[in-house]
Amino acid sequence: MLHTKDASPFARSASSLDGIRAVPVARARGGWAALAGLVVMTVMVVMTAGCGTVTRVHGPTPLAARSRWVVLPVTNLADTVQAGERIEAMLDTVLRQRGVGSLDRYPASKEDEVHLLLSDRARYDSALSWARSQHYDYGVIGTVEEWRYKAGNESEPAVGLTLTVIELGDNKVVWSGSGAQVGSSFQNTSGVALTLLATLVDAMTLK
Repeated sequence: MLHTKDASPFARSASSLDGIRAVPVARARGGWAALAGLVVMTVMVVMTAGCGTVTRVHGPTPLAARSRWVVLPVTNLADTVQAGERIEAMLDTVLRQRGVGSLDRYPASKEDEVHLLLSDRARYDSALSWARSQHYDYGVIGTVEEWRYKAGNESEPAVGLTLTVIELGDNKVVWSGSGAQVGSSFQNTSGVALTLLATLVDAMTLK
């Protein structure tokens, strides 16, 4: 399995800081003030860029956007109820916006089918069996690791996600990515999740 990681925003910011150190020192006081201002601005950029990160775990093969895709259950490991279902709904929208035309979602379980509601694993197995019987090409699954507001005065929204694309014909993982993002106190968790989800999907190579 190929393991690669996107360039860290801190690495890019370090290059910017090197550039600032290379600036000739101005003899006038105004030059020092301008230099200090540049350093402050660079630190602010580093802090902003550090609020979110996406790691591409596996995905060397381009995915066919014109194939038949289906959104399968997203496991919710966060404390927030129905966070997985929210990601499923967002996935439907984001994938269509990125060019996936033939896209469906797994059928919801009936309330009287108690055995399907006992665990996320049972729900996933049922949806996967249905998707294979319908001859879909790709299945998208995921896990919500974090969906909350951080403790403190600012109460920033924090979201952590993992997405996996499975080739249903041979149950092969063809792409997987994970990410985490912290928003500002003016945002909500749904908005942060949507931004992170869009970034993850953008990391897929669709043809």
